[in-house]
Amino acid sequence: MVVLAILIASAVNSLYITALFSGALTAVNNFVIVSKRLYIIRFKAEFMEMDLLLQGVDLMLFGMATVFVFLTVLVVVTVLMSRLVITYFPEDSPAEKVAPGPAPMVASNAAIDSTHLTVIKIAIEKHRARHK
Repeated sequence: MVVLAILIASAVNSLYITALFSGALTAVNNFVIVSKRLYIIRFKAEFMEMDLLLQGVDLMLFGMATVFVFLTVLVVVTVLMSRLVITYFPEDSPAEKVAPGPAPMVASNAAIDSTHLTVIKIAIEKHRARHK
């Protein structure tokens, strides 16, 4: 009887363990299925993020190429326009140009009016008095 009770208890225990284990397997299987679904969803999300990133890089390169072409055309047109202006509208000959330089000196002191000379002397004296 005791042996039968032990056998029955062990059988029930093994059935309980088997049921528990099969339940765990079912739970593990369910977890694997759910995790596979989540992985697929995550993979799709990462793929979409990568797709958006590639679209951003593509747009950036297109914009940079557009700006480069525009600036190249701008430089070429400016150089051509400069050459056309120089060719068809030349500047005056160098002999006709007046070179900028210092103001011409007065030949003599007699040409300066005496009032101007007095004003200049007073201004020089005031300047020297301030900076002593």
